[in-house]
Amino acid sequence: MSVTTAAGDLNLADSWMPGIDNLLINCAEVKTGANVLFINEPAMFIERPAIEAIEERTRQLGGRVTSLWTGRAAGPESIAEDIIRQIEAADITIFNHTMGAMLRLRPIPGDGIRVLNYATTRSLLESEYARASHKLWAEASMMAIKEINQVRRWHITCDLGTEVEGIVPESEAAGISGMNAFAIRTFPIGTHRPTSSMQARGRLAVRWFTSASLHDFGSQGIKLADPIMLEFAEGKIRGFTGNQKLIDRTVDYLEEVGNKTRKEGLMINSWHAGINPQTYSPWTDDDSLEAWMNVAHNSPHILHFHAVGEAIPGELSVPIIDPTVSMDDKVMWKGGRFLPLERPEFVSVAKRYENGERAFADNLQIGI
Repeated sequence: MSVTTAAGDLNLADSWMPGIDNLLINCAEVKTGANVLFINEPAMFIERPAIEAIEERTRQLGGRVTSLWTGRAAGPESIAEDIIRQIEAADITIFNHTMGAMLRLRPIPGDGIRVLNYATTRSLLESEYARASHKLWAEASMMAIKEINQVRRWHITCDLGTEVEGIVPESEAAGISGMNAFAIRTFPIGTHRPTSSMQARGRLAVRWFTSASLHDFGSQGIKLADPIMLEFAEGKIRGFTGNQKLIDRTVDYLEEVGNKTRKEGLMINSWHAGINPQTYSPWTDDDSLEAWMNVAHNSPHILHFHAVGEAIPGELSVPIIDPTVSMDDKVMWKGGRFLPLERPEFVSVAKRYENGERAFADNLQIGI
């Protein structure tokens, strides 16, 4: 079957169709008669032909499509009321937009399915990252996150000198339930709920600060020519060591973002790490810090802390490469590998899905 769209001929045998169907059928659960709202952003990491192909496939599946292309909002509290009403009314909303990230932790009235889609280009839709069954990942991630949610102590290191240890606050432990704290599904699945670092201390080897997409404060972030060491305790940054010019640049940037968002700039409030080893980024950290980190943070090769403000998740991400993470008495990440996926119970889950053995294969194409 072939349908001509603005994206060209949409053919069911095309190389991006398995990824599109994985998004629409396995994740968003599109069915005949469903009202499907697409919220799309004109951005360098979102290809219009790819989005139009996803929308046309939705029509082929019997969905009734409403497509919005809209600019970036300043933050979740600034999203236009008419858009909120459309989200409330839709059976399914698919965000190809930074708005989806802004709404991760904001409950939206209505019981429709909401999906934050990372597979917004042809190369991403063609990748194993998008093709590995979402149902497989929903099952495997539930198992992994249930285990992570039981953790009470953790310890993080990396080869550049990161070493942080902390405990999960009692208030957070009491609030943990089910899969995670996010109100929106993600496609592909890639990480777990943030863990508080407000009862932690240690040092971070820092090379980047990138936007966490909670607010638009006019900056993608900064990349440092050489790593610096950041020391913090109980959420507050206590000092830095390294090149003084880079330290001054870092402090200025943290305070600038803090001032723009009316939050304390010199804070580290939480962290989480990628769990999907098939994560693939078409962009490098030189192409675009925003585009790179938006996708690459789902890889086990990247753990990121959240900076600026006490409220989780914070305004900035602080990536750490190839982390080793111990949780209670168990190593969960080792040098960028998410070890639970190597256990027999996870392997058996993968084997129950078509081509599932490839889902846990390590992909090093994450843009660095």
